[in-house]
Amino acid sequence: LCGLLVSSISILARSPASLSLCLLSGFFTWCSHITLSPFCYGEGRILREPLQYCDTYEVEFGPGTHITVLEKNDVIKPPAVAIFSPSKQEIQEKSKATLVCLASGFYPDTLNLVWKVNGAERTEGVGTDETSTSYENTYSLTSRLRISSQEWFNPLNRFECVANFFKNGTQESIHRFIYGDAGCIIFKENYQRSATAGKFLYIMLILKSILYGIFVMGMMLRSK
Repeated sequence: LCGLLVSSISILARSPASLSLCLLSGFFTWCSHITLSPFCYGEGRILREPLQYCDTYEVEFGPGTHITVLEKNDVIKPPAVAIFSPSKQEIQEKSKATLVCLASGFYPDTLNLVWKVNGAERTEGVGTDETSTSYENTYSLTSRLRISSQEWFNPLNRFECVANFFKNGTQESIHRFIYGDAGCIIFKENYQRSATAGKFLYIMLILKSILYGIFVMGMMLRSK
């Protein structure tokens, strides 16, 4: 080639479907248009048209990488997120409370759920489904947070579920929260303490009655 003058270079973005397919095969392809002034090549022939240059690079993905292939007309659907209160039976029988966060109706299935308690991320006691459930071309995902009944029965505690997903190349988040229950409950420890105190009071009353009976009998014997 001779007389090469590069006046501008512009990168052409590949469509999501094409790019995803390249990533699936383990390669990343990029193309650029090079606008050239007239120049000669070979036996003096003049090239006046822009050239397209393409190259391919191998890429590596770490463990846990999730790749989604979207068709050109696929529509990204955000999730509907809801938090469900714990079961009263679980609280009464196990002194534990399990909150459930459900994200449903989203597409594609690239979504993760995060729990926060009073603004701080919580990982202890969290269990999230390994895969999303598919239904009518949309997905749903469930995550559970298990806490103590004492922590649940505190109206100042705020429990938050955050759904993170990608839309138009950027991460978006949907937040849903619920506060601890302000209702009254007798915990197992308090119940045992109250029961012990009640038994002690009952025994004291019996002893007092016995002593009073002995005192009355003594007074009657003296009067005779």
